Order: sequence, then C-alpha cells, then structure tokens
Amino acid sequence: MDRGSVLIRPAAREDVPAVAAIVRDENPAWVFSDRGWQHRWESAPARSRLVALVAVADEKIVGHGGAGLNPSTSVQGAGGLGVTVLDFARGNGIGSRLYDALLEHLKSVGGRNVIAIFVQNDSGERFARTRGFVHVKSAPISRVDPRTVELTIADDPGFRVQPLAALRDRPRDIFDLDAIAALDEPAVNPTDAPRYEDWELAEWRHPDLELNGSSVVLSGDKPVALSLLRVDAERGRGVSAFTATLPEFRGRGLATRAKARTLLWAAEHGITSIATANDDSNLAMLAINRRLGFKPIGTLVTYQREL
Repeated sequence: MDRGSVLIRPAAREDVPAVAAIVRDENPAWVFSDRGWQHRWESAPARSRLVALVAVADEKIVGHGGAGLNPSTSVQGAGGLGVTVLDFARGNGIGSRLYDALLEHLKSVGGRNVIAIFVQNDSGERFARTRGFVHVKSAPISRVDPRTVELTIADDPGFRVQPLAALRDRPRDIFDLDAIAALDEPAVNPTDAPRYEDWELAEWRHPDLELNGSSVVLSGDKPVALSLLRVDAERGRGVSAFTATLPEFRGRGLATRAKARTLLWAAEHGITSIATANDDSNLAMLAINRRLGFKPIGTLVTYQREL
C-alpha cells in the first residue's frame, strides 16, 4: 500500500456500513446495527463537538477515528478519542495521521484531557503509551448465550418486573433512575451532568433499544431498577447496555431479576449472544454476571493523557 495514496477525510453517511463493520469486529462488547452506529453519530449533542474521520485506500475504508468532548460530565475539557486501522493496512502511518488530526481537533475545542477506550491488545497499548497515555482503568468483557441461562429467581411480592415497553410513555421517570444510578458508576470522568434532552435522543430513541426485551423493576409505581438491552437482530446479537438499581433498593437482587428477565426474552427471540463490559471495581455487577452465566472473553482498557 502506498501510504501517500491514503486519504483522510470526514466520515459521511454512506460510510456507516463499512465503519460499523470495523467496530463490531474490533470490540465484541459493542453491539449495534448499521442504523445504530449512524444514530451514534447523529445523536451527539452539538456541544460535544464530535468529529468522525475515515481513512480510504483504493476506494476502501481501511481505518476510522472519532473524537469529541464528554457532554455528560462536569469535568471541564474532558474528551475522548479512538482510532482503528484494519490489520492489513497497519504500519503505513494511517493510525498516526488519524490520531494527530483528532488530537488537534480536541485541542481546538477546549479539550484538556482525553481518554481512549479499546480492547486490550499489545499494539494498541504500545500506540497509546508512545503518545503519552497511561492506563487508568480496566473492564472485563463477558458474554453469554441466553439460551443456556437456567437461573430461576423467586418472585418478591413487593416488586414487579415489567418490560420497559410498559413504561414507554414515562421516559422522564426512566431517565431519573438512569441518571441517579449512574452517579456511582465507575468512570474516569463521572456522569454527573446529564441532560434529559440528550438522553432522550441518544438512549431512549436509540434504534437498537429493545423496549420489550429491556426490563424495569417497579416498587408500587416507582421504577427502582432496570436492565437495558440493545439488539442487532440481523446478527442475533445483543448487549446489556446498562443495569442499575437505585441506591436505597440495592442488595435485594433486583438487578439480577431485571437482567434475568432480559436474558429470557433474548433467548425466546433468536438472540444467541449477549455481551457486556463492567469496570473491574464493580464487584456487585461482576457477581451478577457470573451468576447469570457470563464468561470473560477480553478486557476493555481505558488510557488517559493530559493535553
């Protein structure tokens, strides 16, 4: 490959299938349809200043990258950056060109620090370290075939487990639960400044969010726990996108009940793989996953550097 012939340009809508395929291949915990990946681009709030680039060689997309500010944290200048190049195209400086362009963009929009999250691998970690990044977090990736889950959980008369579809007209209540539960979610930059309008567009309207498969636990009429399921039906894959319980209701097995119902639904609807990733300090959720039969298949690592 002639490195001088590689074009770095902004990503366009017609690039979605190629980029989505690369991302699905690189990270088994990222599950989405092509439309789901397009939604990721389109739903980013303007203040995130998101930019997406592709690298093209011989009319084929051989790499991609994205960078922007984190719109859901109060940490000033917190940003994220990611770069991927197909194996056969590596060693031609494509990753460096993508990275340099994305880093300059972050600096230009007020970025002060940047994180990169990727599946742990030697070349990726070398790439990050040589550019001043340091490892700050790890999150085991695990997966289960929902058809193999046999866990049964006794009903609790004080709580009802419902499909999220039963609350489709109450997105604000689901947002409130999500936002409160996310406050103590392990993260380099805490999710402590979410906006309903951002969440409603990015999460509630996500084309891969399966309202019938996702589960919510009610205490009376109050949502107190949930397990969100996104599905790529074409490929028979799903991802447990977020499972959480309000702090005052924890320790009662509600998250397990919500997630178990979600897995049962998936097994009955042609889904053969459910993936998830959880910070290695989140011992409670890791224990729930083990109980439900999830097995480790890799590790997501988070690297950070100051700008």
